[in-house]
Amino acid sequence: MALSALTFSSLPWKWITLVSAILGAFLFYGQMRADGREEKVNARWIAAAKELEQESRRSAVTAETKAQARENDFAEQLQEEKERIDEAIDAGSDPFDVLFPGGV
Repeated sequence: MALSALTFSSLPWKWITLVSAILGAFLFYGQMRADGREEKVNARWIAAAKELEQESRRSAVTAETKAQARENDFAEQLQEEKERIDEAIDAGSDPFDVLFPGGV
């Protein structure tokens, strides 16, 4: 039987229905698996986003704490330099000698 002789009307309707049902079942099963994987992947992305947000908050707190510590250190150094400059001025010496010791 040649391929051209095989027409839609020559196939029994039972076979057409069976093949269609099997094909539909495969497609339905594949779609269900894909939906399940999509939900799992979305759940992982959501969990990763939450973890990243928590980590960024921790990093922000750490950065803020360190910035405050640097600012406090700078204020202390500035106060010490001011006191040394004031002492140098009161003693009648040059304030630059206090700022830049061991000159030329």
